[in-house]
Amino acid sequence: PRNAPFVTVRVLRRKASLSAGYAQTQHRVLLTELDDFLEAALFERSALTRFAAVEPDGKRLLLVCVHGRVDAACAKFGVPLQRHLERMQVSGVTVCRCAHFGGHRFAPTAVELPSLRLWGRLTTQTATALATRSGDLPALLRSAYRGSSSVDGYTQLLERAAWDAIGWDWLLYRATGRVTALDGEPDLARLIHPSTQTAPPAWAEVRLDFIRPDGRSGAFTGRVERVESVHTLGSTGGRKLEYAQFALTEFSAAPRTDS
Repeated sequence: PRNAPFVTVRVLRRKASLSAGYAQTQHRVLLTELDDFLEAALFERSALTRFAAVEPDGKRLLLVCVHGRVDAACAKFGVPLQRHLERMQVSGVTVCRCAHFGGHRFAPTAVELPSLRLWGRLTTQTATALATRSGDLPALLRSAYRGSSSVDGYTQLLERAAWDAIGWDWLLYRATGRVTALDGEPDLARLIHPSTQTAPPAWAEVRLDFIRPDGRSGAFTGRVERVESVHTLGSTGGRKLEYAQFALTEFSAAPRTDS
């Protein structure tokens, strides 16, 4: 129907092999068919063809959590940050409010699409650097970068170090990472995020393979070690929880694999 309410839905799927993030498709969906669309997107991808696809606008999307019903801190700190980013009107960037995606203790939090990089404890200064992809990158990474969902929790530390070493150009690289060895876990297929483990391993060895914009390949390797634990609130008004803390204790460039 001409006047029926529609919503635009973005579907992101992790790319196979070396990638710079996630493949994205956009669809214009009737609200009355949204449930059917979500079921198809999650369980029957071939059925998505019956929903109208639209050309992605090519913009980066910054989603700022403002979900105060889940955690008051997300509304208190997220709303002013979202308004600041909107007022900036950065070319090629769309800013939206969103519901929670975890990490309330890091409020204000944001997720960037389609790269699905997660951010927390953002200030107007670091959020400006994030939106414009300029400014003091080491400070941004050190204070606000929670990690890329393209890699596991251990390799996130290596990816942050690689970005810091390469600079903003790292965003033009195609990369993938993996754990190559893990304390007390011979079956790496069972690897889970360190913060969800009841007895986190003492160390992990990690590797990050990449392809530069000029086509040359390379890799970084590192060692991640558990250094301490902290007790802090999981959310506003909640009880204190124990969180294992990890640090990248070794970082080096692996030998080139191309000629």
